[in-house]
Amino acid sequence: MDCEVPHLEETVSRDELTLALGYRDIDSESRRVDAVLRRLRQKARALDMELPVHAVHSLGFRFSAKLSTIK
Repeated sequence: MDCEVPHLEETVSRDELTLALGYRDIDSESRRVDAVLRRLRQKARALDMELPVHAVHSLGFRFSAKLSTIK
């Protein structure tokens, strides 16, 4: 994934996150990002972890912890 890492508490739009996840077609009604985050949350819970990402109604998603990229 080659994208800019958002700053702490910065809200990222659903479209930006969709592109960052590698999806080429952006459909504003699509819930792909929600499905990906739901699966990630399930996996994190199984490891007793909480993801530092929160939905912000009608704006996108906000990250509540420092993020880093893996190359």
